[in-house]
Amino acid sequence: MASRTGPKEVTRREFNAQAGVATPKQPSVPACAQHVWDWWWELNARRGPGFETIAPITYSDLYHWLLLTGKYVMPEEIDWLIQLDNAWLAIIIEERDARQERERNAH
Repeated sequence: MASRTGPKEVTRREFNAQAGVATPKQPSVPACAQHVWDWWWELNARRGPGFETIAPITYSDLYHWLLLTGKYVMPEEIDWLIQLDNAWLAIIIEERDARQERERNAH
């Protein structure tokens, strides 16, 4: 039986190297906020697609994540998760726009 293999996963660092984009350094996260950073990565891994970009993590996503995981999250931690997500989306959009500009200039 033939095995079915999907596309090779590419890390952000590999993707950036192929696109000629510098990879930003990992931010330093204070120990008191490490759990929020870890939660964001957990939520980010389950993010759905968006229109022409990646969809933001919604309050509905957060609500259902809280129900399913049983985590206790303070309101300011929800704010931090949203701020992290907004910052990450801004970077993704900036990278997409820069890539599109490079592609236009290459033709």
